[in-house]
Amino acid sequence: MYFMAVLFAGMTFTSCQKNDPASLIQAKWSATLVSMTEDGQTQDVKIETPSYIYYTFFADGNYLREINAMGEKGQDEGIWELKDKILTLDKGGYDEMEYSVLELTGSKLVVKAQMGSSSIKINFNKVK
Repeated sequence: MYFMAVLFAGMTFTSCQKNDPASLIQAKWSATLVSMTEDGQTQDVKIETPSYIYYTFFADGNYLREINAMGEKGQDEGIWELKDKILTLDKGGYDEMEYSVLELTGSKLVVKAQMGSSSIKINFNKVK
């Protein structure tokens, strides 16, 4: 009986971790679509090879962004926090960005940021 209780407790802990948004986001994500809306007009940009935008979210709260798309090339890093469906990315205090998490599953991430009357929505797939 004791063994069954320990086994059940372990399974419960593991399944809760898998559904925890902070655990789900800890992966490498590849942007597939960037939608920019300004003055009511939306422009969709598909991100296709050889272009790329990768975000890697590490368990220690750091992230790495790698980009070669939309006229930008390089990488940067910072810290991330996910709380109440708000993903905050901070590159050292001078460049903090908040994204609403619209969807987060084991394979898909969709975020949106509002900047005045403009917004940006980014669809990601998890890198396998």
